[in-house]
Amino acid sequence: MRTRSLRIGLLLGSLGAFALGAAVAAWWRAPARSDAERGVDEAPAPPEPAGRPAPGPPRAAAPRPAEVPAPTPTGTLCGEVLAPGGRPAVGALVNARSLGQTVTTQADAAGRYCVDGLAEGTWGLLAQWKGQSSEPLEGVPLAAGERLEGLVLKVGGGLTLRGRVLDAQAQAPLVGARLSASSGAWEGLWEGVTDRSGAFEVTGLPRGRIELRATAEGYEAAHSVVDLSDGRDVRGIELFLRPLGRVEGSVRAPHGPPVPGAVVVAEAYELGSWRASAETRTDADGRFSLPVASGTLRLLARKPGYAAGVVDDVVVEPGEAVGPVEILLRTAGSLRVAVLRADGTPAVGASVRAGPREGPWVTGTTGADGEALLSGLSSGTVAVEGVDPAAVPPQRAEGEAVVSRGMESRITLVLSEGGYVTGRVLDAQGRPVEGVPVVAHAQGGARGGASRSDRSGAFSIPALPGRPLTLVAHAPDGREARYEGALAGEEVDLVLQAVGRLVGQVLDSDGQPLVEFTVVTVPKAPGPGSGRGGYRRVSVVDESGDFAIEGLPPGDYWVKALAPGYATGRAGPVWVPEGGEGGPVRIELDATAVVSGRVLGPEGEPVRGARVSISLAGLRGSVFGGLDLPRTRSGADGRYTLRGVPPGTHRILAYVSGRLSGASAPLDLEPGARRSGVEIRMRRLPLGHHRSDAPRDFGGVGMTIARLEAGVTVLSVVEGGPAFLGGVRTGDRLLAVDGVPVAGLELEEIVRRIRGPVDTMVRLRFLRSGSDTPFEARLVRVLLKL
Repeated sequence: MRTRSLRIGLLLGSLGAFALGAAVAAWWRAPARSDAERGVDEAPAPPEPAGRPAPGPPRAAAPRPAEVPAPTPTGTLCGEVLAPGGRPAVGALVNARSLGQTVTTQADAAGRYCVDGLAEGTWGLLAQWKGQSSEPLEGVPLAAGERLEGLVLKVGGGLTLRGRVLDAQAQAPLVGARLSASSGAWEGLWEGVTDRSGAFEVTGLPRGRIELRATAEGYEAAHSVVDLSDGRDVRGIELFLRPLGRVEGSVRAPHGPPVPGAVVVAEAYELGSWRASAETRTDADGRFSLPVASGTLRLLARKPGYAAGVVDDVVVEPGEAVGPVEILLRTAGSLRVAVLRADGTPAVGASVRAGPREGPWVTGTTGADGEALLSGLSSGTVAVEGVDPAAVPPQRAEGEAVVSRGMESRITLVLSEGGYVTGRVLDAQGRPVEGVPVVAHAQGGARGGASRSDRSGAFSIPALPGRPLTLVAHAPDGREARYEGALAGEEVDLVLQAVGRLVGQVLDSDGQPLVEFTVVTVPKAPGPGSGRGGYRRVSVVDESGDFAIEGLPPGDYWVKALAPGYATGRAGPVWVPEGGEGGPVRIELDATAVVSGRVLGPEGEPVRGARVSISLAGLRGSVFGGLDLPRTRSGADGRYTLRGVPPGTHRILAYVSGRLSGASAPLDLEPGARRSGVEIRMRRLPLGHHRSDAPRDFGGVGMTIARLEAGVTVLSVVEGGPAFLGGVRTGDRLLAVDGVPVAGLELEEIVRRIRGPVDTMVRLRFLRSGSDTPFEARLVRVLLKL
């Protein structure tokens, strides 16, 4: 075992975990599946036959000869834990963590420790002792078989969070709510429980940003991020938990009989995808009762032998029971997917999936013959994808197939080889920098491959064709570099810069500090490298209303502040110097109004599930991603409560997709006003207003455009969407789509070119006001809902 000795104190700033060498990126990976995705074991009612019957279970793969891999030598991290004053922290618990794996040990009578059996990679260390914690020591590289000495962990005073957990509706304290605090990748190490008054205390926390999570039975979880960088305890935190709602109903087969044992999943739409939020099974009578978080949900039911049944737009309010909802399963088809490598040999162990682009997907893995049978597919045209996660560089293929009820269809995918993003890590003078970890992220934040710069500053990261990557380089001294939209085959220079910080204060309109708020920073400069780099969204709890946003690359920034019950406030642009401090920024927020009333149909009947918002008159778009509009939906009796309405003159709008729309009379709202009894009478939309064949779900980039006098201009951008993260901002002028100039094209044709299949790339060329140099945004389309 090789031994390397380092004397390392506290490392300020997290390097983040990274894999050594050119780690293979599983750029598309079948998501972790619920029982609904995997299917269940009970035998279904026989499906209606149509043509050649769908086959039974997939053929068993031929057994492979047993292979006994050579054992990989493990490494060891050693050092000492020091208590305040420099004395040994006897018996301190030392935690080592890498890529979700945690190994623990205890310090001996001299405060020394050794953590054995560690795999090759990058590790973090954290010590706990008598209610106190050390600062996390991140980014410790460990080679196979290596023993690393001299890792010093200094235990500090241990910081404390105090506050209360309340029922969001009754405003009453919640007893027995559980609190869990996390620091970066360190989760589950600090906990607390509320007492009879709903009060909690979480102790022993390290400095830095802490994510606090509160849970209680029968309630939705609540989160808050608290900044402990200044080493002071924080009190006065209030977390409000909303009661869960409930959806009740039944699952039936194509010809009407109830389906017992079907898996029912409630999914919530988040920008770009559906996220499973709750799951249950039907009883012997095919009925289900499912506790769910409030919101607009999609219900998905699955049972082997059937295609999934889906019910969209199920609106659930906090504490409300909705139903009965009937989910009808459909007669299924199946698809046999053969995956070949470029040389024609079967791709064993490839991940495959098929389904409509908006989901749900059916997933599988190819066997020894390179084939996988995907059952339970709905009839029609489905997208098919295959990825070989073991190939270096990674390989991928996609296609389309037609699935028929009760039949087995077949498709062959031939994998295309990816490539590498290469480049150099340089300092500000253009000199190469050795030993800097470079991590790649797929658009949307999914972790990809990683590398480390060599003596010449060079790095290489595997990439799938047509999949732009975000590259992030973090030097041990805190300098960083970032590049958006790198493609396979490209060479990129990552120039390290010292990051700075932006400070300020958030106040109400009377000049009093707000205790709990969120601050968002957005870089002013467009183009590659500016998307995620300076974009930060930080929740703050501070009695003085002060905030500090760390780790910002140098440049101009727009800043906005949000707080419950207040209209959004904005400031900027503010300059952040390299390695320095920008600000201070002062942002004052006006209290928002609350408007309540009823939504009624053309005959005066209550309308359930109408989308309620405010008119755009008097509002303006912003560089942050469009308009900050309050939104809600009407309940079963047509009643609605719209919170967060900014002061001003507004109409309250209601809309039922493609069928009904309406607006209230104009309302003059002062800060903090409460207006009740506001009625919205809806009218039927003209025939043809909404084409029945127009897609409600589509692949897009999250922006709206219009043809103005200056040209095709971006009106709004969805914060956190592909366009926003790619550096596109309100007011940018669109010049070309995939190299085709938009001048002379009809607006409908431009939109058609921007939209496309989910998970495909589009290149958009823009010009920003005040600049003579166009910039290109390489964006991957995500699932969007109308």
